[in-house]
Amino acid sequence: MATSGIRELHTLLLERDRNRDALANGPRRIAAAESAIAEHQKILDAAKATLIDQQKAADQKNLQFKMNQQKVIDQKSKLGMCKTNVEYDILTRQIDGELKQNDQIEGEYLELLERIDASKANVGELTKELEAQKTHLAKLKVEVAAAEAGLKSEVKKFEDLAAVAAAASIPEPHAAYYKRLLIQKGADSIAAVNHASCEGCYTEIPPQHNLILKAGEVVLCKECGRFLYFAS
Repeated sequence: MATSGIRELHTLLLERDRNRDALANGPRRIAAAESAIAEHQKILDAAKATLIDQQKAADQKNLQFKMNQQKVIDQKSKLGMCKTNVEYDILTRQIDGELKQNDQIEGEYLELLERIDASKANVGELTKELEAQKTHLAKLKVEVAAAEAGLKSEVKKFEDLAAVAAAASIPEPHAAYYKRLLIQKGADSIAAVNHASCEGCYTEIPPQHNLILKAGEVVLCKECGRFLYFAS
């Protein structure tokens, strides 16, 4: 009967498509892993750039601190050379100002050092994560390559079996339409009838179509055009 043959054909096509999906999923997983690595690399590069900027800023602060220290030393050496109390007071105030500025610079420098330590830790963690992602990608490529030959073989096997089943269950008047629908929808070109409805589009099947199906003839869903068979 055509109905039982179409049921078998649907099963074969589902297996073919399942293996096709598994075959296509390997490259998709690899592409997703490569994309994740590229994005992670951008984050790592940005973190490294931030660390470099912080180190440059810290070096500048340290240089500024040392220059101010030397300036204070030079100014203190001039205290004994002041000729008047006014000159002495002016120079003393300048020294106090430089010392206060140095205290501020030192605080900013120490804060930068803390931020540098945090950035170094962040770069370290990001680097470890990136290496782990690269290791995962390498293993994934091996896994996908190992499965590829078997999946291709399964796809070919079910394609051949489906072709034989289609030749036996799809009458000649419907053969060209079946081939076009198969290209468009794959296994979804066939649907079971369950509780008097097409499982492809959930449209109720007319009573006369149920009778035709029971007689073993080919029936197409009037709503979605799928080939139909009884679910059980």
